[in-house]
Amino acid sequence: MTIGTVVRGWREQKRLTQQQMEKLTGIEQRYLSALELDKVKNPGPFKLYKILKALDKTLDDLMGECSDDEEAALLLPTAA
Repeated sequence: MTIGTVVRGWREQKRLTQQQMEKLTGIEQRYLSALELDKVKNPGPFKLYKILKALDKTLDDLMGECSDDEEAALLLPTAA
């Protein structure tokens, strides 16, 4: 699964709308929508942290759900 698919599934499990997520995270609904539709390929660490916190999930949870190695690799820090 992709990052967006996982996030959407968790959001729906918690019965939250994208508008409610916007209020919880401070991240615009249009960004959340783009992420869930896989239009955002490399979400920033701060946005991802806020999203995961609102969903009561961790980065480890997300990495475990991403079945695509390339998707999981996007979550790892890169050397500068």
